[in-house]
Amino acid sequence: MSPSLKTLDHCPWVKYIGFAFFLRKTMDDPNFAKRKIVYVCDPHPHKRANAAVNIGAFAVFYLEKSPDEAFEPLGRLRPAYHPFRDAGYGPNVYQITVLDVLRGLFRGKREGWIDLETFDLQEYEHFEKVENGDLNWHVPVSIFSTNCSLCNLLAQGKFLAFSGPSGRKQIIQGYQTLTP
Repeated sequence: MSPSLKTLDHCPWVKYIGFAFFLRKTMDDPNFAKRKIVYVCDPHPHKRANAAVNIGAFAVFYLEKSPDEAFEPLGRLRPAYHPFRDAGYGPNVYQITVLDVLRGLFRGKREGWIDLETFDLQEYEHFEKVENGDLNWHVPVSIFSTNCSLCNLLAQGKFLAFSGPSGRKQIIQGYQTLTP
């Protein structure tokens, strides 16, 4: 089952992996072999920045481009991109560019933190839902210092963190929550 575009607005890096999977699957579909695929986005500045990262991430993951190579054609588009922001609410309190995000994804790929051959998007999307535990694992344990007792527990697989739960479901800003 391929991801639908409506499921791609959760965790930023998973969003880009999901888009890359979706685009790759579409390009490999024989029904699209002789068709052009046109990606269109809303002109809102933040949506343009996220769309640029989508396309750049595809170039990094599947076209084997460096971040600079992936960004080069995107960087020529005007107006310039607003600083990147994720799908969170509230003001953007940090300044990260499209190129910064592509560099982070590239590094994750290079270090083996993001492996599209073994990453299971459906499993991730299942467990990241609040009702399924809100479980996320973003950074390999191997990067933690061995002088840290919590890190040692992580490395032994004996520590698991949850962001809840509560026995009472609430809907907050359209999202189901199980927060204490």
